[in-house]
Amino acid sequence: MVPLVGRAREERHLTERLAAARAGRGGVLLVVGEAGLGKTLLAERAATLAAGHGLRVAWSRCVEASATPAFWPWAQILRALPDTPARRHLLDVLAGRGETGWRAEEPGTALFHLHEAVTDTLRECAAGQPLLLVVDDLHVADASSLQLLAHLAPALHQLPILLLGTLRPDLGDGDPALRETLALLANERGAERIRLSSFTAGDVAAYIAAYIDGSAPDDVVAALLERTGGNPFYLKELLRLLAGEHPGGWGTARAVADLDVPEGVRDVIGRRVSRLPEATQAMLRTAAVIGRDVELLLLEASTDAHNEQVMAALEPAVVAGLLTEVPGGWDYRFSHAIVRDTLYGSLTRLQRSRLHLRVGEALEAFDGPDDPALLGRLVHHFTMAARLGGAERAVHHARRAADLAMAQLAYDEAATYLEAALGALDPTRPGAAADRCRLLVQLGVARRAGGDLDGTRAVLDEALILARQLGDDGLMMDAATLFGGVTLWTWRPYMVVDEQMIGILRDQLARLGDGDPRRRALLLGTLAVELYHSPDRALGEAHAEEAIALARRTGEPEVLTRTLNNFWNAAWVPHREPHRRAAVDELLAVDGLPRTVELTGRLHRMLSAMTAGDLAGFDADLARAVRLGDELRTGVLAAQVTFARAGRAMLDGRWDDGERLVGEAFALQAHTSLWGTQWLRLALLYTSRRFQQRPGELLDELVRRADEPNLELLRPTAVLAACESGDEDLARRLVEQWGTDREMLWCWSFVAFQWALVAARLGTPDPAELYEEILPFADQWSTVGTGCASWGSMRYALAALAGRLGRVEDAAAHAELALRAHRSAGAAHLEAASVAQVTALAALNRSAGAAHLEAASVAQVTALAALKSQPSGP
Repeated sequence: MVPLVGRAREERHLTERLAAARAGRGGVLLVVGEAGLGKTLLAERAATLAAGHGLRVAWSRCVEASATPAFWPWAQILRALPDTPARRHLLDVLAGRGETGWRAEEPGTALFHLHEAVTDTLRECAAGQPLLLVVDDLHVADASSLQLLAHLAPALHQLPILLLGTLRPDLGDGDPALRETLALLANERGAERIRLSSFTAGDVAAYIAAYIDGSAPDDVVAALLERTGGNPFYLKELLRLLAGEHPGGWGTARAVADLDVPEGVRDVIGRRVSRLPEATQAMLRTAAVIGRDVELLLLEASTDAHNEQVMAALEPAVVAGLLTEVPGGWDYRFSHAIVRDTLYGSLTRLQRSRLHLRVGEALEAFDGPDDPALLGRLVHHFTMAARLGGAERAVHHARRAADLAMAQLAYDEAATYLEAALGALDPTRPGAAADRCRLLVQLGVARRAGGDLDGTRAVLDEALILARQLGDDGLMMDAATLFGGVTLWTWRPYMVVDEQMIGILRDQLARLGDGDPRRRALLLGTLAVELYHSPDRALGEAHAEEAIALARRTGEPEVLTRTLNNFWNAAWVPHREPHRRAAVDELLAVDGLPRTVELTGRLHRMLSAMTAGDLAGFDADLARAVRLGDELRTGVLAAQVTFARAGRAMLDGRWDDGERLVGEAFALQAHTSLWGTQWLRLALLYTSRRFQQRPGELLDELVRRADEPNLELLRPTAVLAACESGDEDLARRLVEQWGTDREMLWCWSFVAFQWALVAARLGTPDPAELYEEILPFADQWSTVGTGCASWGSMRYALAALAGRLGRVEDAAAHAELALRAHRSAGAAHLEAASVAQVTALAALNRSAGAAHLEAASVAQVTALAALKSQPSGP
């Protein structure tokens, strides 16, 4: 086997990875490089090497994302595997046709089952013969395929399966699905990247020797290297052009430099195409609109030419190396994506639209029921020709494709098709407003299922306005209650109230009356959460309780779990904690709970356990949550489980582990549209640094971030960091700038605890007022959101406030109780902080008597004693 020029190191590494896969240690190998560096060529060499190592090869290629059906590369891979009933059934499921009970489940759970079915099928196949799976052009893969890859990757390093993917670098910046998948793969065992480099001068000389059947002087090699930048494909095309235009006349560096050589590879291809017959050029332009892979029958139908005419016209392009003939059939393929892109880019907008319309009309003759590959292409071509008469057909096919994508559990693809339909819709057509409203609601459903909350809100706002104008109660109901499903927390950012949505929900309830308990339960539960940040929050709690009662009457588990979750979020205030715990216990007791709902419930109950200082209960639910999170691997829920693991590690004093997990959780959740991610990250990191006596390390970032939108909750943290860093002047300036407002909502215990420590030092906020506010919840623990990091018993904060107020006996009593709680929990740093607090208060009591002590001195000594303890305390 002749080695690839310039890729000897990569070939050796491929051989090592294939041998490891055969031994049962597979994984993921990504070959990364700019266009033309030979990624596909290296993948083809891997396939040849794999055959020599006894591996079965399953090859797949991603094509233009706008025309690619969901799970396309995985369907190709499965088709290349041995035929079994299970494999055939799975192919039907991936195409949205197979019968399965998964689709009746919650979206995340159904998707998990599908991912597991693919994993099991590959595992069973690899047990018979090790596998090399190739996914070419991964950077244009559909989102559903990328999610499946992320699910599969953790298992591969323990299986005889090596997955090799090729992709261009930095293309993930604009593709959230690709970016998230690459971030997940970066942390997986057995996953690595090979980054291809450009040719060196030696590589250029070796290429000429190997493929031009000759050699070139060093100055010619240097000239070619400078002109091509070491890009192998550019070099190959440039040499072909030079040989064709100046046979034998470019053998010196001066000749190369003097020739009118195009500056870019696309210019080279354009010049080579221009030398072909006009009939060939015209046929190639239509072929470029069809795509990288060109079916002979489709090209015939799109050009109204007989097959022999088409083949005759394409023959010069094959001879020139611009097209290749697909073995075993009559179809063609562009030799490289750059060739196809160059031809397509040479078309004017009008030319493109006309050709897309002709190709779309030709494809309709091949239309079959529920063929995802064909539907995607129909949507693509008619959307591109929407302004030339393709609009109505673009909308029709996009709706069909979206319905099929939802059946495939491909929510991102469904959203993409619906967005295409909205873009193609003719607003002047009769009934266009109603069609747009229905499409918006469908798009909201798809985006919500895919976890895009910001995108869901945006389209539903418009849908609600249109539905109201149309007087369509059904559409209003569907749109208004879409956000009422099972969620970790309220879908509105902190203190944001949507008065329009509240008005719509109330209006729908008034119009509905009492005749439909199911619809009323859904409306009431959704309204309850919408009222959470409003002055009518207490009324929202009542609505949530009524919704639960109605849901119980319906006997529908899905409605019951939804309304119980609504109550959890609507009643997230400290005095309702026992009722919320009862609600989540009832939710988790529902039979047949979907896994994502169970995981959400476990996270809820973990928060309740930490708030009660019940670490044993927290740990029990965390263990189950970790297993569920590993199985589901959904971004938001997996992130929250990882945040909780980080908080628990910190409670054990495992600071490095905790901070590492915070980084992993932030990477997972940063790719979603959920608000508050940055707040949770900094709250947990400050917890770690503070208890390690390093409170000033995050001060600058905390102060800067606390002025950003939706990050106001960082303000008490920033003020406390300034205090504990020795800069009380800055702390006072920040208090003057920001104030000390706080709401008794979901984050109250953490915020109030921090303000209490600030008040003990600065005298602001009012220590007496804050003491009375916290006292009813003295036995709760300060806890950070669903991240579940804790600063310990609220009695520690009360002791600091009582000291500030000169009530040393009360301070000592609170400090003793906090010490007992911390010691019982086995949290060494919290126990040490409490010991320091108790000791300082006892010393002060003995030395002077509480009646003669100035309150400020008590608070100051208490705080200093806590900070000087080992490790540092709150």
